[in-house]
Amino acid sequence: MKHSASALLLASLLLTGCSTLRDGTYHLHVISTNDIHGHWLDSTFTRNQVRGSLVRASTAIEEIRNREGRDHVVLIDAGDALQGTSAAFYYNFVDTTGAHLYPRIAAYMGYDAVVAGAGDLAAGNGVRTRVNRELKRNGIPLLAGNLLRTADGKYVLSGSRTFRRGGLKIAVLGYSDADLSAQVDSRLLEGMQVEPFLPLIQQDVDRIRKKERPHVVIVAVHSGIGKGKGNDPRNQASNLYNQLQGVDFVIAGADHKAVAVSNGEKALMEAGSYARDLAVGRIELQVKQKKVISKSVQAERRSLSGVKADAGMDAFLSEAYAAVGAFCRSRLGELTEALPARAAYAGSSPYMNLYHSLALSVPGVDIAMSAPLSIDGILAPGDLSYNDLARLYPFDNSLIVISMTGQEIRKYLEASYDNWIQTPGEEGGSVLRIKTTKDPRTGAPKFNFAKSPANFDAAGGLCYTVDVTRPAGERVAIRSMADGTPFRDEDTYGVGITSYRASGAGMLLQAAGIDPKDLSGRIRLQAGEFRKLLYLYIKEHGGLSPAVFSDKTVVGEWHFVPEAMTSDAVRNDLGKLFGPPTTAR
Repeated sequence: MKHSASALLLASLLLTGCSTLRDGTYHLHVISTNDIHGHWLDSTFTRNQVRGSLVRASTAIEEIRNREGRDHVVLIDAGDALQGTSAAFYYNFVDTTGAHLYPRIAAYMGYDAVVAGAGDLAAGNGVRTRVNRELKRNGIPLLAGNLLRTADGKYVLSGSRTFRRGGLKIAVLGYSDADLSAQVDSRLLEGMQVEPFLPLIQQDVDRIRKKERPHVVIVAVHSGIGKGKGNDPRNQASNLYNQLQGVDFVIAGADHKAVAVSNGEKALMEAGSYARDLAVGRIELQVKQKKVISKSVQAERRSLSGVKADAGMDAFLSEAYAAVGAFCRSRLGELTEALPARAAYAGSSPYMNLYHSLALSVPGVDIAMSAPLSIDGILAPGDLSYNDLARLYPFDNSLIVISMTGQEIRKYLEASYDNWIQTPGEEGGSVLRIKTTKDPRTGAPKFNFAKSPANFDAAGGLCYTVDVTRPAGERVAIRSMADGTPFRDEDTYGVGITSYRASGAGMLLQAAGIDPKDLSGRIRLQAGEFRKLLYLYIKEHGGLSPAVFSDKTVVGEWHFVPEAMTSDAVRNDLGKLFGPPTTAR
């Protein structure tokens, strides 16, 4: 039987690397979190309920420490902790001179290491540098062992940490996303290179085992679970679990799955997202004559449903609650007119112009694609606070700018409108693709869209018509760009889409012949969260006015044709769907 040199070396180290241990039984609990996305505090600062928080997770973690002994617990985060909530926004981009909140929380909770996920790095180099510096002050490394400086090959952040706990020497190695360059604005990665996971991680494990002789090795990656085949750069954790030698725990992140599996010798763990779960592993080592004669590794998912907030941590963070709450309620500007969402189904509308203008304000965006963010809501005029941004943009989407040809854009729009409309004469002359269902409350007939409006993308930055008399695939006629310059099928454009759409949702990219799993060669820019763009836009303009963000030379315009056939029909369809127009709410 043949054995690799790496496997023989590791087997030797496992037998000889425990000379500092006395004979007996040793145990350690390894707890992981991931994809917290700013859910640090136990409040949303709105009427929305808390989905999860580190303040609640702290309660469960402390229970484990109290039961097992503090010297028998290791706590790791597998990345994407820094963006996604009002609290994260405030400490990333508003209060940039005081102490950042996340390092304070990580120190309070006793994290031993934190991985830098793509979302953390996308927050910007200023946030990355500040958080890394403040974590270091508290003895917590920010890990990204595959992110190296191009000039000298050294780590941009840190690669690993070795420390002792409960008599055991523990090595934690951390790695950011393998496809980091496809997820983060290239300007934020200047002077850096992103290495693939294999063979890098195995080489790092071998080196650290030989040099440090750890008793427990933990590899934490901001990468999804995947299928173990190694062909998906965003989901490689199962592949690592299957292939890595000399590793006791593989901790995953990125895909928001709650997973805990073990073969008895090592474990694969992921804690879901938003601090709604923990992943908890346990390793037990038997030592005889100063050698490890056996290891047993187990893992489980621990739900935090019903767990109450850590009262001591809440008190510790009282100033942060007050500061973020005051920011969320503070006036940013004014919305001058009501914006009804239903107008988006009939043609160009101020409601959609707002979202298109945000994307088009980003350099490099020629054309913006967006669907209505509300089925039939109305944004009321009046003062705007940061809390209102969640009402204006209720989803945690980011803006992704990709390259598309004119022909691909046509196909994309044709697929979108095929979700949306039908040729009149079908189903009683409706233009909108609607169907009759039963109201679940009353049993009475009710009209609904046949397909989800979340996939009714219209284009900003173009002037075009949609001919409802034409068959699917031949309806969209693009006259020009918004500024009057020609639009050509053979030209390539910077197209702003949401991260939701970039993931492949709605099948619109696929209809254009684009594989969402292979966007790396197309991505021009990761422009950050839409709420950040909205915040900066309001600050710059002093508010939101349709007279400003509906400039046709910027956002363009579109409408259905022939107008004589469609105007009354669409109005009737909207009445069937929603009833008469309502006041702002």
